[in-house]
Amino acid sequence: MPERPLHVGLVECASALTGSVASVLHIARVLEGQVHFSWASPPNPDLSSKVERWTPLDAPMPRKQLRTIVTYPTSLVYQAARLARWAQRERLDVLHINDFYNLVGVVAKPLLGNIPLVYHVRLLPDAYLRPVWRPMVRLVSSLADRVLCVSRAVQDALPSPERSVVLPDSMPVPEVPRGPASPQGRPLRVLVLSNFVPGKGQDLALAAFRRALNQAPQLRLRFVGGDLGQPRNRAFREALRRRVLAWGLEDRVEFSGFTPDPGAEYRAADMVLHLSESESFSMVCLEAMMYGVPLIASDCGGPRELFVHGQSGLLVPNRGVDDAASALVRLAQDRALRDALGRAAREEAIRRFAVQGAAARLLSVYRELTGTL
Repeated sequence: MPERPLHVGLVECASALTGSVASVLHIARVLEGQVHFSWASPPNPDLSSKVERWTPLDAPMPRKQLRTIVTYPTSLVYQAARLARWAQRERLDVLHINDFYNLVGVVAKPLLGNIPLVYHVRLLPDAYLRPVWRPMVRLVSSLADRVLCVSRAVQDALPSPERSVVLPDSMPVPEVPRGPASPQGRPLRVLVLSNFVPGKGQDLALAAFRRALNQAPQLRLRFVGGDLGQPRNRAFREALRRRVLAWGLEDRVEFSGFTPDPGAEYRAADMVLHLSESESFSMVCLEAMMYGVPLIASDCGGPRELFVHGQSGLLVPNRGVDDAASALVRLAQDRALRDALGRAAREEAIRRFAVQGAAARLLSVYRELTGTL
């Protein structure tokens, strides 16, 4: 008689499709038949249209605004009680919280009974609300039955890493990698793909691109990403647009919004530039590698664990605009190097980060916690 599929509740706090959501969605599809996932998140049309069972659940998050600070404790307790009722009603075998800043899981822990609690830590200490990172991650580490870390950089930052497991993000292997390279002498397309969030490095990328143009005038820059509906992010994007106009680069820099098909962007790019200031992993880097696109990334945490500098990508110092500009010029002037880095990156990504391996590792965590090994 076949085993009953495990029933796992995945709680997500994002209201849009982010890299972390995409990674778990990839794993859920691989584990179909072995694990049945039910999702709970704030209203998220990108997510609810892709999953079989979705429940709207507000995810109270710590914010700097006074109104949120005042209402956060009450909202947290209320939503934790809702979460516990949902978990019991769904008869979950495991409750998996996809962001450690979402404390509904640890507050609901006393009400969960025997349901194991798994937390995903996807941020480094300097990424967001730095003063509260350590106490929050200490609380999660002490109450969760297992902590999943997307990289060794994250695991090393934990106050007690012994109960944690490194589970890198992953993705399916694209059947069609990057398209034909631009012919010699034609413009070279530099892709910056990330939501417009301060700290994601679009401002650094623009500055590096401007400096690189002196030696590589054939470069063209394309920004792709959304603003997640946040006024601060919209202001960041508009400030970049104004800078492009002030520098007279409007014929060399292009802005595009959120894309439901990032693969098309990677296939059309000649290189990817990702200068984020803090990345626990970086799905953008992994996607670029999977599509065989030459990659320049900042040494900001997770990216250094994805590829070998000089062999399958180019790693530049964090916030190192001059170094990034030099890397752009180097790739622009050496087509053989671009081709070699792209091939090596794809091979390494397939070997280390194909979704089947990550799915098997996550399933083993679930089975260990539920005693169904």
